[in-house]
Amino acid sequence: MVVKDLEVLIWRREVSPASELRFDFDSRKAHNDRMKSIQYTLHREDAFWVAQCLNVDVSSFGSSREEAVSKLKEAVELYLEDSGDDYLEISDVSVGEELAYA
Repeated sequence: MVVKDLEVLIWRREVSPASELRFDFDSRKAHNDRMKSIQYTLHREDAFWVAQCLNVDVSSFGSSREEAVSKLKEAVELYLEDSGDDYLEISDVSVGEELAYA
């Protein structure tokens, strides 16, 4: 397996690499008194940045990294309003690359 240096952001924002990215879902669900941390990846597809959440099957895109992450936050919040049970804790993430016949 070959691991490349890809632009993958886990637990932090690009503008502040040391800060954790936490989203507060309290404004959407009064009975939910917890904050949830999400892990996500960012990659470029043509002119857009795609943000893919690893904790739930949700993704979004934007013309900048910040816009993609902002839209991902909103999409995850909306998703968890209805499917809070689907949240998966992620403990370790690796990015790899393999050759495959296509």
